Amino acid sequence: MKKKINLGLVPRIIIAIIVGILLGQLTFIPSSFIRVLITLADLFSSFLNFVIPLMIIALITKGIADLTEGAGKLLGVTFLSAYGSTLVAGTIAYLGATTIFPLFITPDLVENVAASGEGLTPYFTIPLDPILSVTFALIFAFMIGLGISRLRENQAGEVMYAFFIEFEAIIMQVLSAIIVPLLPFYILSNFANMSYSGSVFMILSIFWRVFLMVIALQLLYIMLLFVLSGWYAGKNPFTLIKIKSLVT
Repeated sequence: MKKKINLGLVPRIIIAIIVGILLGQLTFIPSSFIRVLITLADLFSSFLNFVIPLMIIALITKGIADLTEGAGKLLGVTFLSAYGSTLVAGTIAYLGATTIFPLFITPDLVENVAASGEGLTPYFTIPLDPILSVTFALIFAFMIGLGISRLRENQAGEVMYAFFIEFEAIIMQVLSAIIVPLLPFYILSNFANMSYSGSVFMILSIFWRVFLMVIALQLLYIMLLFVLSGWYAGKNPFTLIKIKSLVT
C-alpha cells in the first residue's frame, strides 16, 4: 500500500507560484480562464478579510481568559514586552528598508512594473466587508479576555469562557478547512495574473532580494533577543538557543 504524500503549506505555496507563472505564460490558455481564477481569488480575499477580526477575537480572548492568577500583571508585562519588541523590530526594518532597498529598487524598475499594467480584473465581486476593524477586534479581545479572567478568579464567568472555547474551535475549523487549503490557490491565481500581465519576472527580481533581507533581519533580531535574555538571566545565549531548538 502506497503512503499518501502530505505536502506542507510552504511546498504547496512554492508549487502554486510555479504553476501560476506557467499558466500566465502559456499562450493557448484563454484570458477568460485566468479571469475565472482571479474572480475566485477575489472572493477568497474578501472572505479572508472578513475572518481576520473574528480570528483575533477568538484566539486572543481565549488565551487571556485562560489566565487566572495574576492575569492583569502578567498581561501588562506581556503587552509591554510584545509591543516594545515590535517597535524595536519595526525601527530596524524601517532603517534597513530605507538604506538597502533603494540599492536595487530603482525608479526605472518601479516605472517598468507600473507600465506593465494592472493585469486582468475579476468578472464580478461580492461585497463582504469585515463586521469589525482589526483595531476594534484587538481592544475588544483584550477587554473581554481580561474580564472573563477576573470573573473566573471569583468562581464566575464560566458561561462566557465556554462560549469563547467553542468560538475558538469554530474559527480553528474555518482555518484548517478553508483558509489554509485555499491559500495556495489564492497565491496561484495572483501569480497567474501577474504573469499574464508581464510583470511577474520584474516583481520576482525584487521579491527574492527582499525575502533574503527579511530572513536575515529576522535571524539577527532573534539572535539579539537571545543575547539580551541570556545576559539578563546570566546564561549563555547559545546554550539557550540550543535548548529552544531541542524543545521545538
